[in-house]
Amino acid sequence: AVVCKMFGFKAIGIIRGEQPAQLAHTLKDAQDYGMELHFMSRTDYRNKLIPSNIGLQNVYIIAEGGYGMLGTKGFMDITIDKAKYDFTLCAVGTGTMMAGLINAGFKNVIGISVMKNNFQLNENVAELTGLEVKKINILHNYHRGGYAKYNQAQLDFMNSFYQIHNIPTDFVYSAKLMMAVEDLIKINYFLPNSKILIIHCGGLQGNLSLNKDALIF
Repeated sequence: AVVCKMFGFKAIGIIRGEQPAQLAHTLKDAQDYGMELHFMSRTDYRNKLIPSNIGLQNVYIIAEGGYGMLGTKGFMDITIDKAKYDFTLCAVGTGTMMAGLINAGFKNVIGISVMKNNFQLNENVAELTGLEVKKINILHNYHRGGYAKYNQAQLDFMNSFYQIHNIPTDFVYSAKLMMAVEDLIKINYFLPNSKILIIHCGGLQGNLSLNKDALIF
């Protein structure tokens, strides 16, 4: 929505589910930037149907999470000295970021799935990288209950992490990632003295849906 406003394109958002009485903060922001919102049933959304009233002339469709080869290229331009790090970790929603990091030559890329039992992600990343599925390393046991699910322990971690590092996290992606990294260090998953690169993907606006006193940042 923001980029379309900057460059003068009309933006259309296809949203899963019926239109709520009150828009979530992210959708409200998108609408304020000029995005036209179209809500559709979860079944139609799952089947990737395009609402008939949109029309497909002069339309470029971007998949969820920017999934696709063009999406991966956005993560290949990260200006970080890849050679310095032994492991690279990121949260995984569609696999696009992870695939981009692999294609860019980052070493030992590990994905932390934020969804419950979505093993299709391994195949998605394999498709975008040309690697065998068995070589895609996505950990599926750190989803904390499923996509956008959280509990008090996670909120406590987010507050503690901010107090220690002065880095805000969100409950959908980056907090699950940071909790996973902490646990992996505790169980000696990494070799001693390994240098670990953790990609913080943003998404902090999602925290606005929490109770105002849930977080200290």
